[in-house]
Parts: sequence; structure tokens; C-alpha cells
Amino acid sequence: MKKEMKMDPYLLDKIGKMHPGKDAKALTRAYYERKKKLCLLTIFAGILLSGLMFLSESGKGRIDEEGKILRQDYGGEEVVVDTVVESECYGKRDVTVSVSPRTHTKEELPVLFSEAFSYLQGELLGENESLQRVTKDLCFPDSYAEDQVQFEYLSSDYAVLDTKGHVHNEELSEETKVTVEVTMYYGEESKKEQFEVCVCPRVLGEEEAFYAALEQELRAEDAKSVGNETFALPETVEAQSVVFAEKKEHGSLLMLALTFLCALALFKGMDRDVEKNYEKRQQELLFAYPDFTGKLALLTGAGMSVTSALRKIFADGSKTKDSALIEELGIYVRSMDNGMLEEQALAGFSARVGLPQYRKCISLIATNVKKGSVNLGELLEQEAEDAFVEHQSSIRKMGEEAGTKLLIPMVMMLSVVMVLIMVPAFLNYQV
Repeated sequence: MKKEMKMDPYLLDKIGKMHPGKDAKALTRAYYERKKKLCLLTIFAGILLSGLMFLSESGKGRIDEEGKILRQDYGGEEVVVDTVVESECYGKRDVTVSVSPRTHTKEELPVLFSEAFSYLQGELLGENESLQRVTKDLCFPDSYAEDQVQFEYLSSDYAVLDTKGHVHNEELSEETKVTVEVTMYYGEESKKEQFEVCVCPRVLGEEEAFYAALEQELRAEDAKSVGNETFALPETVEAQSVVFAEKKEHGSLLMLALTFLCALALFKGMDRDVEKNYEKRQQELLFAYPDFTGKLALLTGAGMSVTSALRKIFADGSKTKDSALIEELGIYVRSMDNGMLEEQALAGFSARVGLPQYRKCISLIATNVKKGSVNLGELLEQEAEDAFVEHQSSIRKMGEEAGTKLLIPMVMMLSVVMVLIMVPAFLNYQV
């Protein structure tokens, strides 16, 4: 036999009251299943990540058996080790040990600078054949040997060759010689070297020439048809057929990310939605209470029985609107039609609503049904008057809360108005 799932009575009561007439246990069971699956998935991911972190943390330490810490090699990063120091006099204390990477001595620097300049000469050409015939951008590296040596460049003609290695030879008509000075830095030490570059007029390849002709064709067509309503794209360029297609952006990856974010927000808000819907329904029932007790007192005072008065309120309410109170009264009326005792139907109505105001009113009616009461009408009239006073107090409290919530927007609007007034006045005063 399958064991019955244990449910939170508070949550079961709320879900049942939000869905009167439906199987509250089935709805709550489905809600628990959804939450359990999501929580198990979260726990599994957390366990997996914790295991990976444990394997990473349980690796070999950075302090060896001889009490030494291995420095990183030249150009490496500083090694930071969190340690616990234990001394005979002062016990244990946390100490952070910082170990700098290895550095070159002054005797080693000439060799290092020579290697760095040789590396620079090997990287300079880029797609060019030699420095005596440069037509494309040069490659100016920023550093050598994992940032140990930093390079800084100066050009004798920035209009032709800038410090990034970009060649500007589009409008050159003859060869131009440019001297480049490079300064190599290692910490506070530095060394300067120079080399000469001969920049030649730009020679377009077949593909570059084709696209240059295409751009020229587009500019000519734009100037030619500037007075027309449409712009005709060329069909041929340099005796080659071309087809234009509009470039479109695809937001599928963004949509996928937003989908996961929405799913996460949905999961987080499920319990809150249940709470909000329940509170909204209870607020609706509370606001309907003064009108309910007033009609009940009026109808019973006119000679109707309590059951007939409740049926009358339900029948009138069903014609005009669908509310939480009418829904509860409908369950009460259908229970009576199905043969349930009036006392049991009233008890069910009181339990489903759950508000103390309704419990008090139903208690008065149930006492009248069970034992009889000659002054039920007076009691209901007094209850209706008290409910009206309490309703006015609730409305007043809600108004005060709304005024408090509007305070921040009002201050923001006042700040905008002050800025609009003060800024022109301040500018005129300066003039």
C-alpha cells in the first residue's frame, strides 16, 4: 500500500481555499512534486560542484616538506599562500605569505634586451616581404616573454606609420622612409633601439581592387540617383555578377538565455504567487462582509429563514458578478441541495472562508439553527453595523498606506521640478 504524502496543513488549507470544490490534496501533491523536482536538480548540481571544488582543494599544497614555496618563473604572477603559523609563545595565527616571481639580475639584462629586440625584428614584417618595401601594416608587439619586457614605439612620421604599426599609404605617390625608435623596459631598466622602414604606395590585390571598384560603383550610383525614390544596387562589378542580401541579426541565443532566466524567476515566484492570490481572495471576502451581513440582517428581519436568505443572496449575486463570496455560497447551496445538514453546510462554509468575521457570523447563525434564538435579527444588525465601522477603518488605513507609497514618486517629481527651475536660473546668473 502506497504511503500517503505528508503535507503542510497551512499550505494545504490555502490551496484548498483558493480552489473551492476541487481536490485540495491532489493540487497540493502536484505542487509538491514540481517543487521536489526543481529542488533535487539544484541539490544535484550543488553536490557536483562541491565535489569538483573538493578535488581541487585536496590537491598538492604549495609548501613542500622542507618548508619551501616554489616561485613562479620569470614573468609569472605573485604567489599568495594562506598559512597558519604556530609559535611556542603565541600559539597559532593566520599569516598570508606573498612570494614574488623570479626576476633577472642586471648582469642578465643585456642578453634579455638582445633577445627581445631579435624577437621584435622577427615579428615586425607581418605580411610584408621586407622593411625596405612595406605596403601593409607592420606588427608591433607590446611585450616579450610573457610581459617581462615591455615595448614602446616612436615614429618619425605619424601620418605614414603610427605607433600601432598601422600603415597609411592610401594617398602616397612615392616611397617614404620612416625611422622607428623602440624603447624596451624591464622594471626600472630600459634600452633604446632604432630601425628604418620604407613605406611604399599601396598595391591592391585582385580582391581588394574588386571591392574598391564596388565601393566606387555604389558611390557613383548614389550620386547619380539621389533624386529618385529608390537606389538600384549594381548587378555586375568588374564583369562579375554580384548579389546583395540584407544582413540580419539573430537573437536566438539571447532568447535562450532569457528563457532560462524566466524559468528561474517562475520557480522563485511560485510560492509567492500562491500567497498573493490567497491574500487577494481573503481581502475580497473581507470587503464583501459588510454587504453580506447587511443583506442577511435585512432578509431575516423581513421574515425569511437563514437558509432562504443565503439562497437569495447567492441567486442575486450570481446574476450580477462572479466573486469569491458567491462562489462559497454556491458550494453551500449545492451542499444543501445534495442532502447535507444545514449545520454541516454552515460549518463547511466557515472553515473554507477562514476569516474571523465570517466565523463569528456563521457561529450566530449555527446557534440559531441548533438552539433557536428570538433576537437573531438584532444580533445580525449589530454585526452589520460593526462590520461597516471596521470596513471604514480598513479603507482609511489603505489610504494612508497608499499615501506613504506615493511619497517617493512625489519627491522625485519635486526634484525634477527643482532642477528645471534652478539650472536656468544658475546659468543666467553666470552669464
